Amino acid sequence: MNIMTQDIYNSIREILLCDEDIDFCCKLLLKITFNCDDWKWIQNVCIDIINSNREKNICGLAVTCIGHLARIHGKIEKERIFEVFNQQKDNPFINDRIGDAIDDIDMFVHE
Repeated sequence: MNIMTQDIYNSIREILLCDEDIDFCCKLLLKITFNCDDWKWIQNVCIDIINSNREKNICGLAVTCIGHLARIHGKIEKERIFEVFNQQKDNPFINDRIGDAIDDIDMFVHE
């Protein structure tokens, strides 16, 4: 990855973790999930969002996007994702989405 691309990735990550416009952040997260080929980077951004305990809608969307990544790319770091999900299992705002994401991972990721 070249330095300009890395700067862009860092800027997007910073926006998703810090910007107060949650609607914009949700749209941006969906855009990168469906249009960026670097599934591992998106996965890591989603993990960062989930672990940041940001606003419930973007945290829930980050969980959903992990399921989308599994469906789109057929790849995900299962062990790492399941560990994050397990740490969040008592979070009532994302619990249902975690089950849906796990279903997508189980269906589309064959490692």
